[in-house]
Amino acid sequence: MKKTNINYIINYIIILVIAFFNYKVINHTNNYIKKTYNYNILLVIFPIICLILFGISIGLISFFKEINTCGKWKKDTNKLIIIGLPSLIISLLPLLVYIGIIPYYFAVNNMLFISKLFQILLGYTIISSFHK
Repeated sequence: MKKTNINYIINYIIILVIAFFNYKVINHTNNYIKKTYNYNILLVIFPIICLILFGISIGLISFFKEINTCGKWKKDTNKLIIIGLPSLIISLLPLLVYIGIIPYYFAVNNMLFISKLFQILLGYTIISSFHK
């Protein structure tokens, strides 16, 4: 088996593990909130971190290719500012609602779904912004 095939398999396993872990965390969080009506800040932060890690795991294939090339590491600052910063702000929407910075009526179900998509995009943007 080629080394690139092994990298694809490893990346796929990482994505599956993080996706499974992500599912368990979000499912446990939702069940806990439904049963106890207790909404802790960790129950807001942890799913955000899990989805950002999922986005990072999606970009690992290109990152593994970058590791094997020679050269000095560079970061794409424009990509981080243009895509990463708005993604970060939208990703933190559930946390901003919990803290009280943004009123709750801005956080309808569709916006929270969009927030989850931007969390994945943020993770992918972070990992794909570093290259040689």
